[in-house]
Amino acid sequence: MVCIGSFLIITYRGMKKWLFLFLPFLFAGCDTSNDDMPTIEIVKLYVNDEDINYRNKIDKLPDLTVGDELIIELDLRGKKVDLSRFLVQEGKELLPEERESGIFFSFAIGFNEEVISNTISKPEEGMLAFKDGIRRTNLEIKVTITDVVNEAAILFYLSSKGHAETVKTGISLKLSNSDTPTIKITELYLNNNEKNNYCDNSDDLPVLSFGDELYFNMKLYGNGYGLSSFLVYEKKEQLSIDIVPYDENVVSIPENIGKGILDFKNNVFRTSLVLKVNVKSTADVKTILTFELSSKSGFEGIKETVDLVLERE
Repeated sequence: MVCIGSFLIITYRGMKKWLFLFLPFLFAGCDTSNDDMPTIEIVKLYVNDEDINYRNKIDKLPDLTVGDELIIELDLRGKKVDLSRFLVQEGKELLPEERESGIFFSFAIGFNEEVISNTISKPEEGMLAFKDGIRRTNLEIKVTITDVVNEAAILFYLSSKGHAETVKTGISLKLSNSDTPTIKITELYLNNNEKNNYCDNSDDLPVLSFGDELYFNMKLYGNGYGLSSFLVYEKKEQLSIDIVPYDENVVSIPENIGKGILDFKNNVFRTSLVLKVNVKSTADVKTILTFELSSKSGFEGIKETVDLVLERE
């Protein structure tokens, strides 16, 4: 360990060691007490656009893939001493063939500019310095996964002015890519009746009549690979299908949408859309609504179906 001014640089090497490239704001040989120690509290922790707050159940975080996003809100407190500096950094377990310069996530920090010293801070590098008199503030950090390794962590460091010791906390991550994309139906309503959500039990849908409308809210995941295409169809032509709304920024061939096809641009790892399906004929008493999703993994995509029972006219 080498102490250079207010910077302590620690490097661990080896297959089973964590590599922390720069651990600034640590002070050697200083008297500290718990009253002087700053604190880092994770207030919110969300994955992608899900509504589950993992702040108290970090060990329940799902496996993350390339393109996944974390939204993290931190409450920083200096207790009896003003806050000094904050750092967010990656930590990962390196294999022998992996380069030390490898990066597995990118980040953006949202902060109150009134509490930050712009002359010292380098937010693009994950480093913030606080103005005098700041003892508490909140930060929002958006982390995007850009690569996968065996083990990884998001590391946070916080120091107070004076001679207080730096504190560290982290979020352990499980990173992996999957060859198969995912179709997730989050909402399935009949005729705008939001009291009955059939997303987990589509078999319980009642018999449909002419003019009935099904409302699907769907999320599509590439699971580490860019999405390629999404297709929805019903072969008997007893249903009319509209994809609306959808994110226009992710679609490469808009004219195919009227055919029930979404062709995606490069580097689209996930998206959401709404399907409105109307019963326009009940000539047959049964029909199948089919969803197909493929990714740029080079492997076979996934197919999901919903069986519908129709009331004969």
